Amino acid sequence: MTEKYFCPLLNKEIEEGKCVEINYELIKAKKEEYLIEIKKILRKSNNEIEKICEACVNYPL
Repeated sequence: MTEKYFCPLLNKEIEEGKCVEINYELIKAKKEEYLIEIKKILRKSNNEIEKICEACVNYPL
């Protein structure tokens, strides 16, 4: 069973895997995929997104 967490960045519940992917992309461990779409929707920079993720109670998992 996949864990789900509330994501303050997306303002909804997401699966643990998506959270991990977003954070890997933020630290440039993976090519940006989710971040490209998130930046288009939210109109936020990587730095702004990173600050939101770092403040999350589930960061780091």
